[in-house]
Amino acid sequence: MFVSYFSSDSFFSWFSTTETYLHWAFWDLVTLSLIILFAKFVKEHNPTSFYYICSGLSVNTLLFLAIYYDIYIKYNKEPWLLWDIYSFGVNIVDLVMIVALIVDRDFLGLIKLKSYITSLFKKKVAHQQA
Repeated sequence: MFVSYFSSDSFFSWFSTTETYLHWAFWDLVTLSLIILFAKFVKEHNPTSFYYICSGLSVNTLLFLAIYYDIYIKYNKEPWLLWDIYSFGVNIVDLVMIVALIVDRDFLGLIKLKSYITSLFKKKVAHQQA
């Protein structure tokens, strides 16, 4: 994750500044893909921080794409709710990912939520098959 953020900021001047959000979304997708690929080949059990990083990068990617669409496709120049969500969301998600890497605990309950949703889905599938 450090390499991704460092390289996206260091090579920022190589890219057109008009598509900054699109480049950031691309960098997050590449980072997410590499983390998932690396996790598949290295370990069977992923640490707690793996789920937080994957979730955080996914949320950031969606926020980058949404703000890019709003500003560069829709040509919106006036701030509105999405801009506030983007500003607050990206910074909070980055902070959560950093904390997750440091403490490696399920402090927001994401893994419990994932387990709960998975169990509901399995019960629904089992009920439909019966």
